[in-house]
Amino acid sequence: MPSAEPLVLNNQTAHLMISTAPNIPSKIAKETIKKMENTMQTLIDDKFIDKAFAHYINDKLKCEPE
Repeated sequence: MPSAEPLVLNNQTAHLMISTAPNIPSKIAKETIKKMENTMQTLIDDKFIDKAFAHYINDKLKCEPE
């Protein structure tokens, strides 16, 4: 039985919204957000997100239904 391929109508860009609690001091909040931004950029630059998506999503799409 041939496997189905997903229909891609357009590419989408995911956006991650980061916020901090109002009781966190501004300096600490800014430092925390900057660390998170740097970590996310490292994950993007090292292609970790692409690899994880390919492994966990694409491989599952290719699997036969149980």
